[in-house]
Amino acid sequence: MVVVALLLGIIVFKGLDVYTHHGEEVIVPDVKGMMPNQAEKMFRDRGLIAKVVTTSYRKDMPSGCILELTPESGEKVKKGRIIFLTINSIDAPLREVPDVTENSSAREAEAQLLTAGFHLTPNQLVKGELDWVYGVLYNGRRIMTGEKIPVGSILTLQIGNGDVDMSENDSAATDGSIMLNEEGEESNPTPTNEPKAAKATPVKVKTAPTKAAPPNKENNGIKKTQTKQQPTKKATPKNPHKNDNSNEWF
Repeated sequence: MVVVALLLGIIVFKGLDVYTHHGEEVIVPDVKGMMPNQAEKMFRDRGLIAKVVTTSYRKDMPSGCILELTPESGEKVKKGRIIFLTINSIDAPLREVPDVTENSSAREAEAQLLTAGFHLTPNQLVKGELDWVYGVLYNGRRIMTGEKIPVGSILTLQIGNGDVDMSENDSAATDGSIMLNEEGEESNPTPTNEPKAAKATPVKVKTAPTKAAPPNKENNGIKKTQTKQQPTKKATPKNPHKNDNSNEWF
């Protein structure tokens, strides 16, 4: 009985090894750069399972090809192991172009754009301050602030050539306007051929102080008189006559 039990145990363990492929290992094939349908056959022949889990982007690689796999190529794994694949995106992802217009020098702008994953052509020179960025071109048009374009796109910087346009200063002088500095003086006076008139020297004239006129004694000596109003007497008839026919007087 003991011998039979030992034999049954050996048979069970051997069966499990066969079922689980215990001790059998295969090497993960190198399928980078291949299309998933091409790599699938290689994985199936080795008893492995391939599964696409994510995408990335590399401009120098064909769209849809395998970029990475986990476990890596060359590692030993058991049969039936799932190999996770990362494939190259068909379309390049969009990315916002850094804002370098009129706030960066040529060197600063180039560093920011290259770091963001864009490529640059030779700079285009325009009128303006030397080595100052005045615009970014994409396919011949100027990029707006905050615009997103495919990663790896080719851009052109518009850089000042040092020829500063003085037309604004000239127009300010010809339109009759006058610019004053902080002290209130004309900052850019218009030159004229007429000689400047000599400044007249101010002459100080001393004026004698005027004395106030003395008060008029006659006026001050006049006393105010009060006028007394005389009482009026009632008039009486001079020749009173008595009416013979009546007792009344008239």
